[in-house]
Amino acid sequence: MGPESKYGKVIVLLIVLLLISNIYLFREYLNASAGVGVVKIDQELYDKTHRTQIFLGLLVSILLSGDSVSEDDQLLLENAARSIENSDVLDAWKSFKASASEDEAQARLVELFKILINEMDISSYVNGQP
Repeated sequence: MGPESKYGKVIVLLIVLLLISNIYLFREYLNASAGVGVVKIDQELYDKTHRTQIFLGLLVSILLSGDSVSEDDQLLLENAARSIENSDVLDAWKSFKASASEDEAQARLVELFKILINEMDISSYVNGQP
């Protein structure tokens, strides 16, 4: 066995080791990139829930304060409702605004609260999917 044969075996061994390490690193990369997608979904869920909480907080602080609602407050509430990007919330908000009587407004406000609370219920989400 000459020195060329030993070098050839070492080179083949190095190539096999590099190939195995590349396969391992590629697999780790795929696992890490899959985890990044989950974080993004969780961030989107957090943002939507946070916007819902903001709208609910504004409703409570503005509507239940007993003061008359200014145009600026109405605009603030309208924008907060739209930021949730849920047609049920927006429809319930518009229905509440269109109430003809105080009793009707109270009933529609309760319905809006129910929708908002359901919107914030993240326990029904599995892997970021409703």
